[in-house]
Amino acid sequence: MDLLGDRIRRAVEGVMGNESLGEGLETESAQSLLDWGIALAQGIAAETGDLDDESAEAVMAPRMKAVRKLMRSVGQWVGGQESLSEADRDFYWGKIVESAAVLYGGQFSPEALDQAKHLPGPVTPSELIARIRELIEQPFRGKNA
Repeated sequence: MDLLGDRIRRAVEGVMGNESLGEGLETESAQSLLDWGIALAQGIAAETGDLDDESAEAVMAPRMKAVRKLMRSVGQWVGGQESLSEADRDFYWGKIVESAAVLYGGQFSPEALDQAKHLPGPVTPSELIARIRELIEQPFRGKNA
C-alpha cells in the first residue's frame, strides 16, 4: 500500500465527508468551496511524503483543522451576505484571515484579501468564493509552474 497515496485519500475524504463546510450555500457555491478544500487537503498531505505516519499526522493536524475552519468561515461569510449582522460578518472574516494565515504562511496578505469585501456590482456566491480564493492564493501562483 502506498502510504502517501493513502494519506492524501484520507485527507480528501476528511474534507468531502464534512457536510457542514458548505452549509447554507447553493450547490454550485458549495462545490466551489469543496473543490478548494480538496485542493488544500491534497497539498497538505502531499507535503508529508518523506515522513512516517506519526510525524505526518503531527504536521497535518493543525493545517487540516485550519482547512475546515477556513471552509466553514468562507461559507458562513459568503452565505450570510444578506442575513448576518455586521458583527457576525466581521467575526467570520476574522476567522477567514486567521485560517488563511495558518495555511498560506508569511506570504498571505490580509490587506489584499480585504478587496473581496468591496467587489463592485452584484456578485454571486460562487464568484465571491472564487475571488476570495484568488486573492489569498495570488502570491503563490506560478511558483510551482
